[in-house]
Amino acid sequence: MSSWTSQMMERTINAVEMGRLEGENDRLGNALHSWKQYARELERKVNEYQRKAYSGWAMWGAARAYVKEKYGEDLHYNEEIDKGADERFADPEFRKKIEAMS
Repeated sequence: MSSWTSQMMERTINAVEMGRLEGENDRLGNALHSWKQYARELERKVNEYQRKAYSGWAMWGAARAYVKEKYGEDLHYNEEIDKGADERFADPEFRKKIEAMS
């Protein structure tokens, strides 16, 4: 083959290879874009869940404070007993007693 023919073949092969690479890059770029959208959606859902969980916890705390203030004296409220309530409820034996009462 002549030099010109071999150069044209080489250029054609290079162009075809570059086209394939560009096509692969496009597919990878699209896949990356999809994953980024998915990650953003997950992050939004996690943030919303945390906001709702915090809101619920704040309402629970406000309700406890209201009951303590309004009925604490009538119920003989004791701060020391209240501090340990969460730890006691985590105890499996205590939970069984509570479930048996309800």
